[in-house]
Amino acid sequence: MGVVHPPRQRNCTTDHSDQQLPALKSHFGKIMLRLRQSAKLTQRELADRAHLTQQAISNLETGRCEPTWGTVCRLAQALNTEPTAFLGKQTK
Repeated sequence: MGVVHPPRQRNCTTDHSDQQLPALKSHFGKIMLRLRQSAKLTQRELADRAHLTQQAISNLETGRCEPTWGTVCRLAQALNTEPTAFLGKQTK
């Protein structure tokens, strides 16, 4: 019998009420893209590992939505890194 995974969830929000949020989402997305490419994974492969949809991965990488903390933890586990890796070094 195969492993049963929970249903895939979008796991991101699109609330734009905070003025700084778009810059933070963009920063997160750039770091996420860099980590995914370093791991040599496609968006689909990362989505499968993190139990997310490919569309959620795309939305996060492009800054269209922000991740929940649970999503950050699942992405970190899927990328074999710590959640703090998504903080990166922000340059101006």
